[in-house]
Amino acid sequence: MKTYKQRPSETAKSQTTTYKIVIFLITVTLLIYIHDAFDKNYGKIGLSTVRVYLYTVLSEIRFLAVLLFSYYLAKGKPWRFVLWLPIIMTTYQTVIRIFSLQKTGYNEFDLKLTLTVILFIFLIIYYFSKKKK
Repeated sequence: MKTYKQRPSETAKSQTTTYKIVIFLITVTLLIYIHDAFDKNYGKIGLSTVRVYLYTVLSEIRFLAVLLFSYYLAKGKPWRFVLWLPIIMTTYQTVIRIFSLQKTGYNEFDLKLTLTVILFIFLIIYYFSKKKK
């Protein structure tokens, strides 16, 4: 049975990558609990208390971070483009929550549905036009 030696630089690089992934996962997991550091009736941002605001915004950011990480891991996969739509729509929703635009026209169902359909059609056309080349 043959044994293969790894070069020290590759081992160190893979260990560094593993540590970065672990730190990322711990950070993303703990994001959701930051709101617990605030009192229930502490201040008001937009339509809710600071605690509710942080919980919803950090939930969106957490989901976006996981989507971006999934996109990174999907390098070289033919279905990678499929992740663009949830990344774009989650970013859009996160911006709406950060700037408290929930009661504006930017948060209406019709606009979101229209944007989703247009983006989906654009992404499919882009993918197949790039695939033909």
